[in-house]
Amino acid sequence: MFKKTLLAAFLFLMITGCTINEESENESDSEDIHLIVQCDEQYNECAEKCGDPASEICITQCDTASERCYTASQSKIEDDIDR
Repeated sequence: MFKKTLLAAFLFLMITGCTINEESENESDSEDIHLIVQCDEQYNECAEKCGDPASEICITQCDTASERCYTASQSKIEDDIDR
């Protein structure tokens, strides 16, 4: 009886632990996506300020700012993975 109870408790803890890990991974993924979406939004706002028709110099500046944002996001994502 004791072995069955111990086994049941062990299985319960393993299942619960796996569920918690999956939830934290999902939260991490949504944070990563949020960082990328922020970069996209910043680019769109920048491009809108360039006007219509947009000058090539303005769009190039938006591209540069966007690349910096993506690079910073990628660094943060990699730092989170290393933890």
